[in-house]
Amino acid sequence: MIKLNLFCLLLTLSYFGSYCYGQLNFSERIVSTDALGARDIYAADLDEDGDMDLLSSSRIDGHLSWFENTDGNGSFNAAITISTEVSGEFVLAGDIDGDGDPDVLSANQSLGRLTWFENTDGQGSFGAPNILGQSTLFAWSAFIADMDNDGDLDLISAAEPQSPVVSELAWYENLDGQGNFGSKNIIYDSLASNPESVFASDLDGDGDLDVLLALGGADSVFWFENLDSEGNFGPEQTIASFTANNATAVHAEDLDGDGDMDVLSASWGDNKIAWYENMDGQGTFSSEIIITDNALGAWDLYTSDIDGDEDPDIVFTAAIGDRVGWIENTNGMGTFGPQNIITNNPDGPLAVYTTDIDNDTDMDILVASLGDNTVAWYENLRILEVKDSHLNEVDLAPNPVKQRGVFQIPLQLKIDVIKILNHQGVLLSEISVSNDYGILETDHLPTGLYFYQVFSEEKLLKTEKFIVK
Repeated sequence: MIKLNLFCLLLTLSYFGSYCYGQLNFSERIVSTDALGARDIYAADLDEDGDMDLLSSSRIDGHLSWFENTDGNGSFNAAITISTEVSGEFVLAGDIDGDGDPDVLSANQSLGRLTWFENTDGQGSFGAPNILGQSTLFAWSAFIADMDNDGDLDLISAAEPQSPVVSELAWYENLDGQGNFGSKNIIYDSLASNPESVFASDLDGDGDLDVLLALGGADSVFWFENLDSEGNFGPEQTIASFTANNATAVHAEDLDGDGDMDVLSASWGDNKIAWYENMDGQGTFSSEIIITDNALGAWDLYTSDIDGDEDPDIVFTAAIGDRVGWIENTNGMGTFGPQNIITNNPDGPLAVYTTDIDNDTDMDILVASLGDNTVAWYENLRILEVKDSHLNEVDLAPNPVKQRGVFQIPLQLKIDVIKILNHQGVLLSEISVSNDYGILETDHLPTGLYFYQVFSEEKLLKTEKFIVK
């Protein structure tokens, strides 16, 4: 972890041109066809070299593996095994022990437990399994987030424990910020089965993280309020009741640009992807707004700015229809266009995720497909049509960022705003530029890949990457 109060972006520019986005196509890149029963996929810079590596978990062979992005452009080595005993449902990464590098969390289906693995050297060497929450049945889903606002990462799980309780939503407190966890804190239990997906977000705008649950056996989506910012939760509040048939995924995103978090769900029983508007910013949700009911076996979804127009689009998998697709947020206000098919090649695609794999500043698509044991990514071949050939380069110095500096812009340039985004395209901060310089204050910027965007009169002029080491 690096703490930066100031860093330097030195821009030397004599004339700005303009450009627009052209055709959006994707190219398939196979990483592995040996992940037997590939179930989940995730991306993180596991070796801290400034590019995004891949994580995968698989049901049949029980492997948890990672693949090194060897050149920063999306060329991957063979699988590096973290464990052969996870029988994985979900895999995630986060700095669980507070040492500045990403560790790995797996939800184990067959043994009904969470397991995390320490990144012992910051270069992708992982230690022995640390086991939490063992039960007799299935751990379906997990999430990493600071549930008690103490500055470290806690763990959330959705599982099927021993009868008579069929589904259980719980969280585990990171007691010391170093990965030593307390006992299970139960948020909710139910007689309905298949707690397929869990997600954490501030749904009521009070500054702490609430929890979302897709409960497939009840065809429902619930949210649970974090009552005191310390991880004490209220009862379930229904977002969708018996309208999301076999709900498999839940996600939160500000889809309509009004500053609060809306909710998305995917449900394979009715082939549906839907969203629910946060009407008052306090967790009062609208009835379902159907985005599509023709995603055959809709299974997973994720939000990201796929087309570069600065609003969140949707990527999804349809397991029965063997489809990976994306849906455009056409106006940034939650009006969605038709499905755009990225590929029909995978057999039983389940998990989908987005990040910039090849360091070209657009969002690529990651997919794990169960039926053909495949881990793959799809390169976003977004074309920039340059309308003005006088567009010069915008340079950042130093890059990688290692020390404090000053953000400077020549007086004669018409630059209004500079935005900083993480590797997923999520806005972290922005500066309004005035006079002859601006200062960006960032208190806890982890090592990794970031982007900066330069705007003039609300027009995006340039997007470039930078690395914090």
